[in-house]
Amino acid sequence: MANDIPDDIFKRLVLANQYEILALLDKGSAGDWEAAAEIAREFQPYTSLPGMDAMLDYRRDPLTIEEQDFVMDAMEVFAILQDAEKRGCTPPAPYAASAFPGFDGNNETKLMAYARDLRDRQHKWQYVDVASKDLNSHHPRVDMYERVIKAWKDEGKPHKLSNDQYTRIAGARAYPT
Repeated sequence: MANDIPDDIFKRLVLANQYEILALLDKGSAGDWEAAAEIAREFQPYTSLPGMDAMLDYRRDPLTIEEQDFVMDAMEVFAILQDAEKRGCTPPAPYAASAFPGFDGNNETKLMAYARDLRDRQHKWQYVDVASKDLNSHHPRVDMYERVIKAWKDEGKPHKLSNDQYTRIAGARAYPT
């Protein structure tokens, strides 16, 4: 029977059904989900559906393997810095400690979203102290992470840092003069 229904109609029916289920489960947003079901049933533009703008943005600019590796390296370096601090290394001035700052929600959005996914859904790096729970640094951080990761790689990517290694890697957070 489903083979008799045109693909675009079938997709809309399934989507409308999913929104109707969400309306039953999420009483606080039931009106929004019912409106979304109506949009799906009436064949209004799919860009009117909830979450579609974000999905289209991600489709236009998908997260690459290199970007995933970059986020994981940044989180790993901060885990290693924090471990060194727990073992007695002192952060170089002007830094108080190595809380992971996150990524800028306006300019590094997909990196921030991936870092959140790693912690919240995949339960990785949950032991890393973060500057803000939502991992939004409200300031671009990629340049700083590039310097810190490079310093870590230059040291041979150690997982237990000596005081000198710690000082060099933590010091890479500072902008070059």
